[in-house]
Amino acid sequence: VRGREVWLQRGPLWDAVRASMAIPGILTPVPFRNSWLVDGGLVNPVPVSVCRALGADIIIGVDLNSDLVGRQKVISNAKATNVEEITEEEEAEEEQPTFEDNDGDEEDGQDPFLGAAFSRFAASVKEAASNFRGSEDDKKAEPPGTIAVMMSAINIMQDRITRSRLAGEPADIMLWPRLGHIGLMEFSCAAEAIQEGRDSVDRMLPAIRHAFKSEGDDRLIEPGH
Repeated sequence: VRGREVWLQRGPLWDAVRASMAIPGILTPVPFRNSWLVDGGLVNPVPVSVCRALGADIIIGVDLNSDLVGRQKVISNAKATNVEEITEEEEAEEEQPTFEDNDGDEEDGQDPFLGAAFSRFAASVKEAASNFRGSEDDKKAEPPGTIAVMMSAINIMQDRITRSRLAGEPADIMLWPRLGHIGLMEFSCAAEAIQEGRDSVDRMLPAIRHAFKSEGDDRLIEPGH
């Protein structure tokens, strides 16, 4: 509502992590005092300013958006819905029974929208099965689905915000993991993503060592140097 970033410094770690991953349209916002929190990347994707304010000596920033724009895999959810399909769905919902008894109360265990929701789900499954059975030659280019468009839009905005904020307040070291080939919901690729994180550190290790040495911290100096 206020559009301001919130710094969570005390309280359960899970609440902070859950709020930080509340991507708009994907995960629900998290209640916090008199506010609702979503992913802070909307306003500050690489929060160097927060680290400076909290007294950090060396800031290592991680830009997760640099490899996503232009390279992100298309999320294969349902194709974009046109106006005629929306109208048909609305009419179908209006024709569904309300599951009310003689007293006007909703029957126990019955959801008035269950029928319409199940119809849409069945239609999407049928369409997916049809697309799966069709040959590659028969397939026509379909517009990206709603989730794909939304996530691409968020990635573009976060990438531009990141570039702008880092230009004004850069980190001491920046890491750019190459994650464009991993989709949003591909949790099975966690090990690959973690390894890429390690590889991105290895690529910048000389600069990290130099930054630590400049601050008088010799914990990262290689033996014999």
